[in-house]
Amino acid sequence: MPSGIRSTGTLTVAADATYAPNEFIAPDGHTVIGMDADLAKALGQVMGLKVNVTNATFDTILPGLQSGKYDLGMSSFTDTREREKIVDFVTYFVAGTSSYVKSSGGPPVTSLADLCGRTVAAEKGTTQQADAQGQSAKCRASGKPAVTVQVYNDQNAVNLALSSGRAQVAMADSPVAEYQVKQSKGAFKISGPSYGTAPYGIAVPKNSGMTQPVLAALNHLMDDGTYLQILKKWGLQSGAISNPGHQQGRELSGEPMSSGPDAPGATQDPTEHAAPPEEIRAIPVRHPGRWVAAAVVLLLAAMLVHTLVTNPRFQEATGREPRHRRPRGPRRRIRRSWAKREDCNSGIAYGGNKTRKLEYLVADALAKGCDTLVSIGGVQSNHTRQVAAVAARVGLNCVLIQESWVNWPDSVYDKVGNISARRRRPRRDGRCRPPRG
Repeated sequence: MPSGIRSTGTLTVAADATYAPNEFIAPDGHTVIGMDADLAKALGQVMGLKVNVTNATFDTILPGLQSGKYDLGMSSFTDTREREKIVDFVTYFVAGTSSYVKSSGGPPVTSLADLCGRTVAAEKGTTQQADAQGQSAKCRASGKPAVTVQVYNDQNAVNLALSSGRAQVAMADSPVAEYQVKQSKGAFKISGPSYGTAPYGIAVPKNSGMTQPVLAALNHLMDDGTYLQILKKWGLQSGAISNPGHQQGRELSGEPMSSGPDAPGATQDPTEHAAPPEEIRAIPVRHPGRWVAAAVVLLLAAMLVHTLVTNPRFQEATGREPRHRRPRGPRRRIRRSWAKREDCNSGIAYGGNKTRKLEYLVADALAKGCDTLVSIGGVQSNHTRQVAAVAARVGLNCVLIQESWVNWPDSVYDKVGNISARRRRPRRDGRCRPPRG
């Protein structure tokens, strides 16, 4: 027993608790239970250690063992040659792979070759993912449609993909697939026989000194009957073994199911299994809800545009300022005169400050060669006096145009000024004449 583990007295075991009945979460919402959890606690009891079974995503467990985060990994790991390069395994169970589909309308799958052109869901990092991707390469090589492999972080997501129709076929270890079918209450069914029977292994960090203690404890559990008792508790006694060992893995070759054209004994190209696995790709989940959301956004945008362009003040707010050409007077010819209207209360006026308006309006009028300064809105006497004074100062003629008030559909300002085309003849001294009447 390594001194570090002996001194702490605790064994941290990682499991992906979405793989019932091997490992899953109890009704209390946090305790990990199942075959692997019970075996881990029994092994700890034999070794005199307290066992802490921690829930972890499947593809993070082996890296966690390498980094020292976990002491053991017991999560239905198939002992493979590839995984043996990373960790050591103590074998304790055997299982194959099964496919399951919807009971109503599910495609018939009796061999891996039947997956061509299908959408298959598998948990990330599992042998099922590797098998489906390997078969996809074979489908393409034989001129058939490839397998669309959807990879999910846990088995619960795999089941959801199948039930929702995003996937046509789901794959899992045989005991897990059978349990999922049983729990689905008739929604799922096993499709075809299992294939690729291989040993499960307890994952142990390399050079940790834990391989032999775990193997010895497992042999002890088999001898006293505890091992078989645990398997019977979860209905998994068919996968029991009597000869646990070290590094007894198989090659990840995408072995065929036990029936169909690729069954054992059929003539196969020996180089077929050398095809590299298909690159792992994230499959986007398409849901009609996003199109509904997009349609709602477009509708709201169209309503906003319609509201703006049909608003009588839209042009005043976004377009050019309203400028009204003054008609020629009968007594005095004005070379060029324009009336500029602004509603000080509308919120679109230039700050609402009359003096500051004159600062840029007068400069603009002089730059453009205008000869008359017009005051619109005689109701505002202060404004009128300022315009007259500025016009006299800079040598411009001054004209007062009286505004009349008209109704306006506005919740705050229900009236606005309307230009009355009643031009008043300016005086020679630049002061505005008072309106008649």
